[in-house]
Amino acid sequence: MAFIKSRLGDAVEPTTPPEGNYDLRIVTKEAGRNKAGTRDQVRCYIVIEGDDDYMGINHWLTIPSEEDWQEEPDKAKRMELANRRFLTMFGVQYTAEGFDDDDLPGATAHGLVKLDAGDDGTPYPRVVPPRID
Repeated sequence: MAFIKSRLGDAVEPTTPPEGNYDLRIVTKEAGRNKAGTRDQVRCYIVIEGDDDYMGINHWLTIPSEEDWQEEPDKAKRMELANRRFLTMFGVQYTAEGFDDDDLPGATAHGLVKLDAGDDGTPYPRVVPPRID
């Protein structure tokens, strides 16, 4: 194999933001299935506005399946409440029947970011949507 010219010197680890409130923007969304393949989900990639060095944030909107509603209705309701809180936080329009995931990219919010530990112990940021009034 020949030498592959690249800009590897520009690749640096992003900075983990401290816990706090930030201006946030959803940059992209990707529809798919959860790891188990049992539920639809939408992954949102969120950035902290004004600081390009902070790592991005992934947030998943997991849609309960019909099986969830039949077998674990309380769990399905909690999942939908979490989705509703996120959509409300970012000002994304929704109805009792659902939402359009094309409305996610570009949506903004000011909200709390907390840190969780990944499987390898590395901290990663997560968005904490507030309760709905």
